[in-house]
Amino acid sequence: MNENWEFEKKFCVEKYEIWKHEAFNLKSSAQIITRVTYDDINDEAPDHYITHGFFSPRVERMLWGFAFENLFKGKIIKDLKEQDGITELPFKKITSHNLIELAEKAKISLSDDEIFYLGIAQKCAIWAGRYPIPIKKEHLAKRRKPLKSSLNLLKRIKKKIMKRQRVVEEHDIMHQAIWGKEEKIYSDLFDRVSAQI
Repeated sequence: MNENWEFEKKFCVEKYEIWKHEAFNLKSSAQIITRVTYDDINDEAPDHYITHGFFSPRVERMLWGFAFENLFKGKIIKDLKEQDGITELPFKKITSHNLIELAEKAKISLSDDEIFYLGIAQKCAIWAGRYPIPIKKEHLAKRRKPLKSSLNLLKRIKKKIMKRQRVVEEHDIMHQAIWGKEEKIYSDLFDRVSAQI
């Protein structure tokens, strides 16, 4: 066991591309789940899907989060190997699930949109893709305050637009399918980072 552990710690540095391969497997799994349409599931699904409910976007985001975690860690290891000549995994430098911090350590610059969507993927990887509730209340997706009327909602949206703030909130995103802008951001970022490993 010890001999295997020592070998693996060195192998994962020597062949750091393995981190990219694991990331690709996770990304591909997320994309396969995304391709399953809810119409197909509802029309053709066995009763247990309908009875227990089938809602996969948080699981898809969890897999994207795991994919980015592997990519960023792979880039960190590659850089440390090339710059410092490391031969063994630097556990202290990569032991984190915080995608924004890992991207920073990997010297990957992120746009505001990438930070926003990676934050959602991170929440799904930590808890929302696996459990119905987090251990800490701070990890819950932030919800907007309820409003008394649709007119108040329109005023709030207009105010956000005038301040150039994001109109779509994290809570809204976590409860809808991955598509459009989010899917493009994940795919483009994945391609950009994987090209550097």
